[in-house]
Amino acid sequence: MPFDWLSDFGQCLFDWQTLAAGVLAVSGAMFTIKIISKQISQAEMHRNDEIERRHQAARVALPLALSAVSELTQTISDNIALKIENYDPETGSITLDAILDDENETTLLPKLTIPENVIDSFQQFTETLSQKDEIRHIAELLSSLQILLSRYNSFNFNQAGFLPSMHGLLMDAGKVRLLIDQLYNYSRFVEDETFAIVGTIDDKTAWEKILGKAQSLVFKRENPDIFLAALSERTKRYKDNAVSPWIEKFDV
Repeated sequence: MPFDWLSDFGQCLFDWQTLAAGVLAVSGAMFTIKIISKQISQAEMHRNDEIERRHQAARVALPLALSAVSELTQTISDNIALKIENYDPETGSITLDAILDDENETTLLPKLTIPENVIDSFQQFTETLSQKDEIRHIAELLSSLQILLSRYNSFNFNQAGFLPSMHGLLMDAGKVRLLIDQLYNYSRFVEDETFAIVGTIDDKTAWEKILGKAQSLVFKRENPDIFLAALSERTKRYKDNAVSPWIEKFDV
């Protein structure tokens, strides 16, 4: 007890009052912090619950978008394959049958587009993702789809070596099909494991998977051998030259 408290009892009361006020202030602050922390936790929990509900809803609708893109890759592959079949694989010259077929226009590819609601479905699904690998998978899918459609719709039959370029389009379609197929089991609630493969598997394995999808797109053609060998050779060249199957940064 301080000495001056013995001679000044009022000072004693004042000091104790100040101490009590300080204790109450600290206690009040701690209580306020606790309440605010609880409110923040509850808000975060509600937010996570909302995101989870949105994710499940987007996941339920995703198979429709996947089917639309899958059908698009098959249509693109069928149209490309039909054009390739009009040319001799050895000489690159148009076949006589193609010349005599008045209904077969060999210089054009039917224009194709993807419905806006398909893109919206992917966007809504991506908004609920948190894992970077999964977000990158969707980004790779949409970018690859855009590139495929752009190359397909602007294809020039007057360019030199257009037959190899058409086989390149088949590989592009195979890549999109691979990225799509990786999503099916997850979107149908068959699996809950991550669907991401972009950057999670080595490039050679990725090229083999892309090759398998590209070959499956033309496997039911009347003469699939004219495609399979060319696609295998292209894949081998990509692997030997250490070409990445994924979209990489480029200078502008």
